[in-house]
Amino acid sequence: MSSIVRLLSAIMLMAASLAATAAPMKLASGGKAHVKIVISEKPGRFDGFAAEDLQKYLGGMAGAEFSVVKESELPKGAAAIYVGLTDFAAKNGMGAEKFGKEEWRIKSVDDKSLVVTGGKPIGAFYGAWSLLNHFGCYALTWDQDAIPKVPELTYDGFEEQRKPSFSSRMIFDNQPGQIRGAGCSQEVLNAYYRWILRNGIAGRQNANPVPYYLGGVFNMTQQPQYHSMCSFVPENKYFKEHPEYYWMQEDGSRRASLAPGFYGGLCLSNPDVLRIATETMLNLIKKDREKIPQEDWPTVYDFSRMDAVPYFCKCPNCKKIEEEEGSQAGLFYRFLNKMSVSVTKEYPDVIIRTFSSKSMSDKPDRTVPMDNILIWVTDDFTKTDCFRPLTHKINDAERKMFSLKFRDGKKFMVWDYWNLGGDFFNPPRVETNFDAIQADLRFFHGLGANDMFIESSLDPHAPQNFMPLCYFVAAQLMMNLDADSEMLADTFITYYYWPAADVMRGWFREIREGVAKDHVRHVSSGGPQWEFCTPEFLYRSYAMLKGAMASLSEDSIYRRRLGYELDTVLCSTLATKHLSEPCFRHNGVDFGSLYDECRLLAKSFIARYGGDEKKHAAKFADFEERFKGIAMQIPIPEKFKDVPRNRIQFLTYQYFHSKPLYGVSIVDDKDATLGKAVCAAHESPDYHGFDKVIEATGKHKFKTTYFEVSGARLTIKQAEAPDEKYHWYRMDGKAVFRPNTASFWGQGWAIHAVTRQLYMLANGDDADNTWDEVWIRAKFTGPAYVTGSMQKNAIYIDLVVFKRK
Repeated sequence: MSSIVRLLSAIMLMAASLAATAAPMKLASGGKAHVKIVISEKPGRFDGFAAEDLQKYLGGMAGAEFSVVKESELPKGAAAIYVGLTDFAAKNGMGAEKFGKEEWRIKSVDDKSLVVTGGKPIGAFYGAWSLLNHFGCYALTWDQDAIPKVPELTYDGFEEQRKPSFSSRMIFDNQPGQIRGAGCSQEVLNAYYRWILRNGIAGRQNANPVPYYLGGVFNMTQQPQYHSMCSFVPENKYFKEHPEYYWMQEDGSRRASLAPGFYGGLCLSNPDVLRIATETMLNLIKKDREKIPQEDWPTVYDFSRMDAVPYFCKCPNCKKIEEEEGSQAGLFYRFLNKMSVSVTKEYPDVIIRTFSSKSMSDKPDRTVPMDNILIWVTDDFTKTDCFRPLTHKINDAERKMFSLKFRDGKKFMVWDYWNLGGDFFNPPRVETNFDAIQADLRFFHGLGANDMFIESSLDPHAPQNFMPLCYFVAAQLMMNLDADSEMLADTFITYYYWPAADVMRGWFREIREGVAKDHVRHVSSGGPQWEFCTPEFLYRSYAMLKGAMASLSEDSIYRRRLGYELDTVLCSTLATKHLSEPCFRHNGVDFGSLYDECRLLAKSFIARYGGDEKKHAAKFADFEERFKGIAMQIPIPEKFKDVPRNRIQFLTYQYFHSKPLYGVSIVDDKDATLGKAVCAAHESPDYHGFDKVIEATGKHKFKTTYFEVSGARLTIKQAEAPDEKYHWYRMDGKAVFRPNTASFWGQGWAIHAVTRQLYMLANGDDADNTWDEVWIRAKFTGPAYVTGSMQKNAIYIDLVVFKRK
C-alpha cells in the first residue's frame, strides 16, 4: 500500500469515527432504562457476550436495569440498541459481509435505533466495548472495572467504523499460570479471560487453558506455539536410534534439548529430518481442519528455533550450506522454504511463522524466505533499554539493528520485551516502562508490523510497579494506537487505587521522571538500581505508602493493592541495605522490622487470587529462597570497589553444598566477608596439600587445590598461600555460562556450588554470559598448607567473584 493510499484510508477512517449524524438518544434516567438491547434470533457467541456486557456496564453507569431481547420480542416502536448480526443491521446496509473479522460499526439509524455490529466472529463485541469506552467504562484488571456514575445516560451521536490497529495482539503476563498455580477456582480464571477479551487480547499463554478468543496469528492449537522446532521430530521417538537427526554442537557431539523448547535443535541438512518435519506439519494442519469449524481454522503454524541456542547445527553438511549462504539464516531458510513448498501445495492459505534471532541476523547470500513465511522479529532484551522508547538516543544502535530486520518486503511481526519478572527482577527494582509503550508501538506499526506479542511476566512475589496499569494501557493502544495514553493511565489510577488515587498519581509521576532522567542503560533482563532510587526516595515511598494504607481498613482491596506496590519498595530497600539503613533509622524506622513486613506483603501478594493455602505456602517457600539474596546485601569488596554493580556477580556460601562424606560444611567464620564460608576439612590427608592428586577418588584428574567453573580454571601453588589468611586468587581464562552449566567445583567434587542461577536466558549471544575475570577469595589452614600450623587441615572459600569488562 502506498503512503498516499494509507493517508487517504486514515482520513476516511477518521471521518467515519468522528461523524455524528443523529440527535442525542436518551438511554436511561432516574434509575430507569429507556432502550432495550436487541440481539438476533440466533446470536453468535460473542454477540451474546456483547449484549451481556452492555447490559451490565450501562446498567452500572445509570443505576438502571437494561433488558436483553431478541428481535422478534421487541415491542413495535421501542427504542433499541441492536447488537451483533441482526436483521435490522443487515436491512440498513450493515451485514456481516461488509466487515472484516474484527472490524466493527457503531451507527445510529434514527432517533430510536442504534446499531452496534461488525464482522464474524467478534467485530460486534469489540464495537460494544468501543461504545462503552466512549462512555468512560473500562475493564482495568480481572478484578477491577472503571464504571462512572451517570444518572442521565445519553447517547451523543458518536459513530465509528474501525478495526484494531494491530491485527494480532498478545501480552504474556503469566497470570493464567499463576492463577492455576494458586489452585484457584475456574471462576477466577474466567474473570481473567473476560478481562483480556474486553481489552482485545487474543492469544494463549503456553499450555494454559484456551481463552475465549484466539485471533490472528495467535489462533493456534499447536503446542508449543514457539521454540517449536524439535516438536516436529519428537526426541522421545527418534533420538535414541537416530541422534543424527539432531543438531551437532561445536565439539562434535549430538544432543537432545535440555527441556521442551529449550537449548536443542535439528540437523537442517538431513533429508529425513525435512521429510519427518514436513509430514508432522501437514498432519497437524489436517487434524485442525477435520475438527475445527472452517471460520475458526488456524492459518498460522510455527516452526522456530529452540530457546537460548547460539547457533544451528554444526555438522559438516550444515556448515557447508552455511558457508555457501554466508550466514546461518541461509541454512535455516533453505530448510523452511522446502517445507513451505509442500505445505503451500496442499494448504495455500497457511503461513509458517518463525523467528529472526541472533543466529539469523545476517542476511543470506542466496536464499530468502518465501512469501508464506512470517518472520517474528525480537528486540535484543539483553541490550535494549525497554524503559525508554526505541527512538530514544540510548537505543540508537538497537533501533537501527531492529529496523534492518524489516527488509525485502517480507511479512514481519514483533516480539517485544518489557521489564521481566522472576530471575530477571532479582533483586526487585522500583521502575516503570510506561513511557516507552505508545512510542514503541507506533515505531513498530510504522515499520509495517501488524502483529504484536509483548512478553512481561508479572513477578510472582514482588510485582513490577504499576505493571497492571501498563498491561491495560498497552492492550488499549494495540486496539487504538491513537488513544490518549495519559487519560487511560489516569483512569486506571482513579479506579484501581480509588481512596489513594492522588497519592499514587504523584508517585507514578515521580517514578516516570526518575526513569526519564537516568543516564544508565537499563535492559529487560535486569540491571543496576536506578539513579533516582536513593535511600531518601525509598524512605519517602515507604512512608507515603504506609500512610495511605493506614487510612484504609484491613480488609480493603485498595489497601492490599498499595501493599503490593510497597512489597517491591521494601525488597529494593533491603537489597540496598548498606545504603538505605542509615536513612531509615534516621527517620525513626526500625530497619530490622522491614524484613518481616516484606514477608507479610509477599504472602499477601502470593495469595491475591485466593485458592489453595498449601500451594500458597509452596510459593512462599520459593520467595524465602529468593529472599535470602535480597535480605543479605553483599558489599562490593575493596578490591572491586570501582566496578559497577551491573558488571559484577557473586557466588556466596548460600550456593555451596554441605557434604559430610567429604568433610564439607558451611561454617561461621569471623574473617569471611559475610560471616560464613564453605569449609572443606576432610580428615583424610589424601584431600589436602597443594596440587596433589586425590587418590581416594579414583579419578586422577581430581587434585586438591584445583578449581574450575565454566571454562575458568585455577591451581593454587604453595607459594601463593603464605599464611592462614584469606587471599584473592584469579582464575585462568573466562567463565562462559551455558544453560547446562551446573557447578563451581574444587578439591574433586568436595567443594561444589550451583551456578545455574548465574546463567541469563539470552538470545543465543555468548557475550551475555561471558565473565572476563573470575576471582576466588580463599584461605588454607593446617600443616598440609602452612608449615608448623596447629589448626586442622581445611580449605575455606569465602566468595567467588565474576567480573565483566
